Amino acid sequence: MARPRSVPSYSRHRQSGQAIVTLTDSLGSRRDLLLGKYCLKESRVEYARVLAEWEAAGRSLPTSLAPKSDLTINELVLACWKHAQTYYSFDGERGDEGCLRSAIRVVRELYEHARATAFGRLALKACRQKMVEQGWSRNYVNAQVDRVRRMFRWARSEQLLPVSLYLELKSLSGLRRGKTSARETARVKPANPEHVAAALPCMPTPVQGMVRFQLLTGCRPAEACLLRAMDLDMSNPARWVYRPGSDQGAHGEHKTAHHSHDRAILIGPKAQEVVRSFLKTDLTAYLFCPKDTTQE
Repeated sequence: MARPRSVPSYSRHRQSGQAIVTLTDSLGSRRDLLLGKYCLKESRVEYARVLAEWEAAGRSLPTSLAPKSDLTINELVLACWKHAQTYYSFDGERGDEGCLRSAIRVVRELYEHARATAFGRLALKACRQKMVEQGWSRNYVNAQVDRVRRMFRWARSEQLLPVSLYLELKSLSGLRRGKTSARETARVKPANPEHVAAALPCMPTPVQGMVRFQLLTGCRPAEACLLRAMDLDMSNPARWVYRPGSDQGAHGEHKTAHHSHDRAILIGPKAQEVVRSFLKTDLTAYLFCPKDTTQE
């Protein structure tokens, strides 16, 4: 007796809350199709239509079975935000989390209830103009527009939206210096060494050590905060090596760890003198610790 052929199931897409069906052909190719609001009559009708066309085509994937998503910008933003919270491990409303919130807020103010498939190049351009009107700098506007584009790129990778939509948004070039009304910002320069030297006596001892260590090694502030004796390679007396601890989780890894880049900070004789004055018997203890400031 011949085994009955299975019928693709009507199910719920976890990220968007839409109804979805996964079709396959004889060669093993797969295609996920969004059908509309889960459990609503319209999505059930769309499910029946898609299956009928699929069966009529001999269970192949005809070009007529294109995604027909009624995903709104609001729903897209919610799905993308859930993904971003997991992917970026946000910790407090600062940095990337605050920037992403600001970019999303502009998009929702203009297109909250619009269909995501209708958000094209002109819509992105309108959002960019609103960012300029809010007084954001040119560089920040370009960065925020790119965050919006990345949201649609993620939706494309999840097959929530067609590839052509992201390619259209990608065609919008960034604002150029002198060609826009967006304000320009002055280039951030290093602190004046004389100002640093004048401020050092007013700092608590651990903060003084951090500042001196950064000046002598060129490390990032976070790397100075996380310095521990166990992270130091002192085998070469003339040149110690500090590798930010990867055993501390996401907060202990250096800025480019996700690119599999090794980070080695060289510590010369002058920086070694600074470190020696803060070494502790507990090799896992942070050298420049806020608790030490409180006790002082």
